[in-house]
Amino acid sequence: MIYAILICHGRLAESLVNAAQGIVGHREGLFPFTNTRVETEMLKDRLQQLIDRSPGDRPLVFVDLWGGSCWRVGMQICHQNPGVELISGVSLPMLVTFLSYRDRLDYLALVEKLVGDTRKSVRTSGMVSRNGTA
Repeated sequence: MIYAILICHGRLAESLVNAAQGIVGHREGLFPFTNTRVETEMLKDRLQQLIDRSPGDRPLVFVDLWGGSCWRVGMQICHQNPGVELISGVSLPMLVTFLSYRDRLDYLALVEKLVGDTRKSVRTSGMVSRNGTA
């Protein structure tokens, strides 16, 4: 099974998991982590323990902010575990897509779908023209 590790600032990871499950129903394999009041080494140890407990499964690491402290921890985990990918900019549409397709696509196809669909989901209302008037 492909499972999700979310590493975010504050309570964002937990909130995203709760919101996604509110849309698609309760699903196993979503593991939210925060960096708030947690030392980097302790967080890395917790993440690695989770990965080590599931040797037949493969995680996909989601972080909130590219280049931030959560991203750095996630990248260290990816380097320690070849074949594990990280996606930054985690969002609710991304998690809903993950939960909807993780059992139907292989790992790489899922990563590509998540990135592609998320890019498509960022839109404006179109209510304001380029010159700033409605």
